[in-house]
Amino acid sequence: MLWRNLAVAALLGALGVGVGTLVRNQIIAVTGLLIVSFALEPALAALVLDVARFGPTVGAPSGILGLDFDHGPDAAGLLAPGVAVAVSIAWAIAAFASGAALLRHRDLV
Repeated sequence: MLWRNLAVAALLGALGVGVGTLVRNQIIAVTGLLIVSFALEPALAALVLDVARFGPTVGAPSGILGLDFDHGPDAAGLLAPGVAVAVSIAWAIAAFASGAALLRHRDLV
């Protein structure tokens, strides 16, 4: 379980750095991530659990850790740990790639 926690921390840290490259204001970046993780993803999980499993801050990390959503008997379940790691890496790469594209347009150099 320790290695899974370390993997989730590293992947969420990479996602945070990627979001930090996208949004230059730290307060807006942190507030946006908190809104996504505490409001948007749980609301999405209540509506469509099959899509919420692929979320960047709750869905995929829960699959890595093996923590089940509490959504009653018709819950679709979590992603397998290997797939959840791949989804988390994809979210981090998407954030980094978007940040790199914006950096090319924003900087003067």
